[in-house]
Amino acid sequence: MLYTSEHNPKPFYKLLNAALRSKNRSAESLGPWYPMMKLIETGISKLPSTGMIQLHRGVQADLREKYLRVNRIIWWGFSSCTKFIDVAPRFVGTGPDKRILFKIETDTG
Repeated sequence: MLYTSEHNPKPFYKLLNAALRSKNRSAESLGPWYPMMKLIETGISKLPSTGMIQLHRGVQADLREKYLRVNRIIWWGFSSCTKFIDVAPRFVGTGPDKRILFKIETDTG
């Protein structure tokens, strides 16, 4: 609940993901986040393995230049995804703003 709570002006997940996505991911800058990352990773590791799965993630930005079709990308942060493509537009909206929908094939995460 702490990770996803929107009750604070700067939600926890935004602060943690900003630190993880920063160019400076040194032990010094990420050190304060280690206990929470360990807690999240421990929880994720308890989930049942699904084998290879296709997920979708919508983003409200045009990221085609940054993410060309490649074999492997590491996202430095925790990102919500869905197995159901019809759910993804709820995250990015349907207006005229630029957006992108990722198709992710993964066997971890």
